Amino acid sequence: MKRLTTQPEQPELVSPIPKGMRQEDFFNTKTPEITPVSPSPQPQTKAQSLGISPQELEGWIPQSPETTIDLRQGGQPQIKPRNPNWDLWKKQNPKGFEALLSGAELASQKHGVPADMMMDLSGLETSGGTQLGSPVGHTAEGYYMFNNPTLNDPYLPANIPADFDRNSATQSADLAAQLIKKRQLGRWAVAKGKGAGGNTLGDFYSEEEMSPYLK
Repeated sequence: MKRLTTQPEQPELVSPIPKGMRQEDFFNTKTPEITPVSPSPQPQTKAQSLGISPQELEGWIPQSPETTIDLRQGGQPQIKPRNPNWDLWKKQNPKGFEALLSGAELASQKHGVPADMMMDLSGLETSGGTQLGSPVGHTAEGYYMFNNPTLNDPYLPANIPADFDRNSATQSADLAAQLIKKRQLGRWAVAKGKGAGGNTLGDFYSEEEMSPYLK
């Protein structure tokens, strides 16, 4: 007798083509494009908002009405004294100019006195640091022309270091800033009268700018 064998049922194949859709239409269907998502904008840092590097920000000083500051000059304040004679004085004595500039910067930061005004005060007293001495019989000398009566005044409203050197632009500027802050600007003749350059401080600064530093 011949034995009958039954074949296992084959599973029904499911077509990926939806019913009612032609085969050619299915294969011509475009895959929808994925729109890239833009990253959320990151908040700017203080250095970025100022247009300087984080390293430059460390030397940044807020701008004040009295001092002109250029934050893009290596992060260092750019002091601009107003006396036009500085163009000549800087050429005549470049080292003295740099010493005065550095001293005025430091003193201004420490005592809050306008660095531009300090530069112009010293410039009028010493012709831009080119004349640090006085005629015979006078004791004033140095970058801010301090004389003996001033330095020996027991009531002077300032701290004078024991090793004070009138020819040090840094020490002189610091003492000058202390006095100017205490409304002692009138101690310098150029604040009211003519200086070595033939000008007074009032030729470059208004009464409103100078009055906080005068009695």
